[in-house]
Amino acid sequence: MNYIAVDWGTSNFRALSVRDGRMIKTVEADCGVGKCQRDALPLILQQQLLRLGEAYDEQLPVILCGMIGSNIGLADAGYFSLPLSFSALFGKGQPLPGIIPNPVSLRPGICDRRVNEICRGEEMQLAGGLMLSAAQNFAAVGTHSKWLRVDRQQQQVTRLQTLMTGELYALLLNHSVLARDCPSNAGHTKPF
Repeated sequence: MNYIAVDWGTSNFRALSVRDGRMIKTVEADCGVGKCQRDALPLILQQQLLRLGEAYDEQLPVILCGMIGSNIGLADAGYFSLPLSFSALFGKGQPLPGIIPNPVSLRPGICDRRVNEICRGEEMQLAGGLMLSAAQNFAAVGTHSKWLRVDRQQQQVTRLQTLMTGELYALLLNHSVLARDCPSNAGHTKPF
């Protein structure tokens, strides 16, 4: 299948052009939806996709996930509740006609109302992980790292948990007395 996948979070934008199941080009930018005017989002999307160069085609479907599908994004796509079947996880998103020339769909996030947990974007990382690994536990590492558990026999996503590892690391490294003793090249100094 040929498509463009976009993970557009609060802080960052990532687009991947996929042809015959292989990623052929990616672009990234720090133009997360939390940093942009809502009415500018369609234009920003078009500009970022054009950065894919020859890997961009107006006929390719564009699948959007992340905070772009929230109340601060293009439209609120809502959440699928856990437990969630793999077939629902891999299903089609909400069509968004007329945003850009490409056919666009917006993926809902997932939530576990039993423990008040939500994620947007990481569920698509999980979808990819399910294709690459037989694991039952997956970590989507970032500012707010998400741990997702699946039941392979039941073909369901069963659990979601958030850990503030990336944000906590950035706060400690940049705004605490610990930072004084760290070398300037100690690694990533802002949230992932």
